[in-house]
Amino acid sequence: MFDNHILIYSHTQYKHKKKTNIKKINMKKSKFLQRVGNDDHALYYHSLFGRLFLLDREYISVLESENPIDIHGKEAIIADLIDNGYLVDEAIDERLLLEECNKQFLTLIERGANVTSLDLNISELCNFTCPHCMNGCQITNPANKLMTWDVAKKAIDEYLNIIRNDRTIGEIHFGSAEPLLNWKLIEQVVRYCKEKSPETPISINTNLSLLTREKAIFLRDNRVFIATSLDGPRQANDQIRIKKSGGTYDLIVEKMDLLSEIGYPLDGCSLTMNDLNINLIDREFIYFLKNRGYIGLATDIDLVNNKNCNQNIGFYIDKLMSIYKLCSSLGIENFGSWTKVFHNLINQEDGEVLTYCKAQSGRNLSVNPVGDIFLCGYSTTKVGNIFELEKFFEKDQSYYALVASKLPGRENACYGCSIEGICAGQCLVTSEFSSEQNQRKSFLCDFYREVTAQLLGLKLAEEV
Repeated sequence: MFDNHILIYSHTQYKHKKKTNIKKINMKKSKFLQRVGNDDHALYYHSLFGRLFLLDREYISVLESENPIDIHGKEAIIADLIDNGYLVDEAIDERLLLEECNKQFLTLIERGANVTSLDLNISELCNFTCPHCMNGCQITNPANKLMTWDVAKKAIDEYLNIIRNDRTIGEIHFGSAEPLLNWKLIEQVVRYCKEKSPETPISINTNLSLLTREKAIFLRDNRVFIATSLDGPRQANDQIRIKKSGGTYDLIVEKMDLLSEIGYPLDGCSLTMNDLNINLIDREFIYFLKNRGYIGLATDIDLVNNKNCNQNIGFYIDKLMSIYKLCSSLGIENFGSWTKVFHNLINQEDGEVLTYCKAQSGRNLSVNPVGDIFLCGYSTTKVGNIFELEKFFEKDQSYYALVASKLPGRENACYGCSIEGICAGQCLVTSEFSSEQNQRKSFLCDFYREVTAQLLGLKLAEEV
């Protein structure tokens, strides 16, 4: 908070800048400002830079006044609005300012200073046959679908060398299809990481079906964080989270109970919805999660494999928002790809260049079984190989080029969008999937704009 008028929603305290010395005002309201609210209280943000603030009537009256602005008695307010890009000089091209920020950000990319996490896709095989699974989007070298120790060790060593240059703890994650199919490698990797970098957090995303008591105890004793999915109550889950033999609900809950029995219970799960199961997910399921002690729920509509998502945007948003509100009332944090833009706004740090996710900002390296590198474990766009890193971070290489292309303001198709710089062209994977489906791309754009507006409206109501 500053001046008791503007609140910035951030996990870090706003750092006061030196106030603008106002002698002559030749300013106008930025054409990129977006507003949610009324003349008494409103949330404003800049569609290129973010900078979300709650403004009261006094600030709003200055911001919305006709030029020239009456300076007398309002110098502090005007200085705040100028310092945060809400009032701008008529001669300034704000897109050029954004591009300067992008160029400064890319200096981090050149030296690998932005890398914070390593995603080891140790298995491109799965014992489930879920129709909505995103791993089907990345089928690389089908003859080599399980990672070997040589590839894993090389990836870990290179990753630790990269992050140690900038004294970052980082994290290592087992992802992609079903990691437990490569259990021996998990044991090797965990033991090696505990020896080489014991402070580095390790996590795994698994369907749990192959979890045994012995494996569960190993993960518990080594503090490997476990993430899993349960797509609703039994009837809902068993519509889409399936094996060749049928539904998986009972099996998943059995393994959840196993983790609880050994004193290592889950604290949340993921939930995917499409037309096959969405109407079967009710309030009782959220209460079921609450009673298990869950404090987090990741919800998403299947926006990638859209063959079972044929309703209008409002239908899906209504469902997501109803779950969001119920979770909030129960003390459960609810999030997902649909909240990405909203969370980018409310969690933005001062001076931060926004991107859709950590992958698109170059923070993640995802390595597949043969050592190929991607920004995201679900992406199909290869940016290198773990055995060829000599020039990996240089300007003329694929990693730099892909990150640079996904920075805010660099996608012509996004020009003029109300969330242009905060969304920065959507999820890399959904963009890949919809690149040849312009209608689907338009659907996703409308979806993100509308759901973000509703989340901001709810945030405004909570604050006011």
